[in-house]
Parts: sequence; structure tokens; C-alpha cells
Amino acid sequence: MKETMFLDKDQSATQAHMVLTGGGTGTSVLARGIAEGMPDIDLTVIVAQADDGGSTRILREVLSDPSTPDQPLNFPAVGDPRKVTAALSPNRTAAAISEKRFGPADTHATLRSAIGEMFEAVTSGERAINATWAAMQLDDAEALTHSLPSEEGQTRIDGHNLGNLVLAAMTKNSGSIVTATRNYGRLLQLNNNHRVIPVTDTPHTLYLKDGDEVIQGQSLIDHHYVKNPEEAELWIDPHATVHPDARIALEDADLLVASPGSLWGSQGAVMCVNGVRDAIQNMKPGSSTVAIANLVQQEGTIGMDVSAYAQKLARYTGREIDYVVYNNAPEALPADVTPVIYKPERHHVGHRVAIGAPLAAPEALVYDANDKIKQGRSSAVTDPHAVVTVLREEVLGQSTTDTEARRAA
Repeated sequence: MKETMFLDKDQSATQAHMVLTGGGTGTSVLARGIAEGMPDIDLTVIVAQADDGGSTRILREVLSDPSTPDQPLNFPAVGDPRKVTAALSPNRTAAAISEKRFGPADTHATLRSAIGEMFEAVTSGERAINATWAAMQLDDAEALTHSLPSEEGQTRIDGHNLGNLVLAAMTKNSGSIVTATRNYGRLLQLNNNHRVIPVTDTPHTLYLKDGDEVIQGQSLIDHHYVKNPEEAELWIDPHATVHPDARIALEDADLLVASPGSLWGSQGAVMCVNGVRDAIQNMKPGSSTVAIANLVQQEGTIGMDVSAYAQKLARYTGREIDYVVYNNAPEALPADVTPVIYKPERHHVGHRVAIGAPLAAPEALVYDANDKIKQGRSSAVTDPHAVVTVLREEVLGQSTTDTEARRAA
């Protein structure tokens, strides 16, 4: 069997370049775990741009160019890059302020108070950033709220968080979600070895063909019961090409990790952008791919086992998945969910090495009470520290043959 090894013998794991793909909660939670558990590794997170729900949808609708009515959501999606950037921020005070959502009782005074707290958090201490620049970014976010709609009994900021408002204002000013995300990382003081890159600068909408039915929009796709997930087709419109920064990061990756999350709205939304597949196929010699399987079956993946998930990802990437990591302790999950199962008889379907480990976090995920789209989300969450342990101990620096031999022993 061909050996897969992405590290030279004289290269330490901390020198490796890891690229994490996806979007949403699964990606941000794992990104935080990697930042904590592997602080010296060179980490790039490439995030999807298909989000069209909640606060992000409102911002996309309000800030889209009305001259293109055939493409109503022509403003980039800020939610996923914002969430992952906050997860990677070493300034946990600023990250917490940026992530807290405003509720129906919150007023403009509440917003001003949050802006003041954020300004203090990022302009004080050893990592303080330029106060004038920080003030400009935060003032622009406040100005943007005047264009937001309000309904009876609600304020304009209801359901939004400061991070979305800041990143939306940065995107509007720069004309680029990639540039804006880089600036947002500066605001939240990301370490030099951590970066977040939206997969493309081109706003688009996600589509799924399930038999004779076509579902439009990520938020609907993620809650659609897919009758035949292994045959379903995914695409975006309008045409979007991978951003050069994202392409270079993929090609330079030693290890590509597909984070847990929606097969369609997270991984698929990244992989179906034009040029991503080619970039993955052009990864440096000796690189490896890893897929972190979900803990539970989602509406779009009912009936899919670990191998089927890996096989679908392999079709997107154009190369076999080297390692698939799955939860081997389904009994730890809540009783009201259906776990994703690994079937030994389907070993090697879509992947080369399967690594089972207890991946369920000991505590259920708690969503913000003001999150408008928290309904329908699973409270079961992958333990990022368990995943980091697998990546560090069983993937980094280990060859495929070594891992298989150890598991067979």
C-alpha cells in the first residue's frame, strides 16, 4: 500500500501548515480547539460564503446592490468568517463582546456601550492596536445600523451581534470580504500563524438537486430531508472562483482537515466553488486529507454512515480521504439523536484509514438566546480537544501504514 506522509523526518508537527475547511459552529469550535491545543501550528481556515440565514441574511439583503434584481443577495456572507475569527482570537474579552447577540430590548445605547467595551478591549494591554483605526471601524459599524430594518416591538439591532455589524461595514468599505476578514482579524488581534480566508470574494447562492426537486439557499438546504444524499448534486450561482489567497493556502497545505458540520452548507459550500477542487488536487507532494465525521445524522444526511460521508467528500475533493475520524462512543450522545455509525464492513470506502475515538463533548452546546436560527440545531457538539489529540498523536507525523499496523495489532 502506498504510504502517506506529509511531514519530512526532520520536520516537527508544529511547523506543518494545516488548512481547515467549512463554516458554522463545527468549524469555529474545532478552530478554537486547535488554537488552544496546537498553538504553534500554522493554521489557515477557509470558510464558506453561502450563509443566507438570520443576521447574515438581513445584512446581505440590506447591503446588496439593487441594480441586479436577478441576484438579490449580492453582498457577501459575514457570519461564518466572523464566527471563526472570533474563535481564533487570543483576546477572549474582545471575542466575547463581538459574539454576544443583541435582543429585542436592546437599544442604540446598548450598541454604544458594546462599542465602548470593544474599543477598550482592543486598545489596551500588550497587544493593543491603533486606537484611531479601531475607532473608525467601530464607528462605521454603528453608522451601518441606521440602514437596518426594524419591526414593531423590535430595534434595528435585534438578532445581530457587534461582530457581524463590524465585518459588514468593513466589507462595504473595502469591497472585499477577504480583505475585510483580514482586517477583522487585525481588530481581534489574531496571532501571525492564524488566518481566516473566505473561499471567494464573489457573493452567491447555494443550490441542491435532490431527485426532481431543487432547493435554493443554504438555510433551506440545511433543513431539507435529502431523499438520496449520495446522489444529490450541489452547485452555486452565480459562478464564483476561489480567491487566490485561499487557493495558495490549499496548495501549500501539509494537512487538509474537513471540519464537522453540514455536508452541504459547510463542506460542500466550500468545495463546489470553482478552483477549490483543482487546488486540493495540486496540494504539495506528501500532503494528507482528514475528514472529521459528524456525531449525529442531520436532515440532509439521513442514512449516511461514516464511509458514505467520506466517499461524498472524496467526490468533492477529487482525491481519496486519507484519514476519517469518527465517534466510537455513540452511547455518550443524547437519547433523542441518531448517531453517525462506522461500519467495519465498509472499511476503505472513500477513505484509507479510519480512526475511532470518543468525540462527543461532555457538555451540550448552549446557543445564544437571541440567536434567531438556533432552532433545529443539535446540542451535541464534537469535542475539539479530542479531535486535536487524534490529529496530533495519530495523524501528524504518522504514515498510513504505521497507523493501520497499530490499529490491527
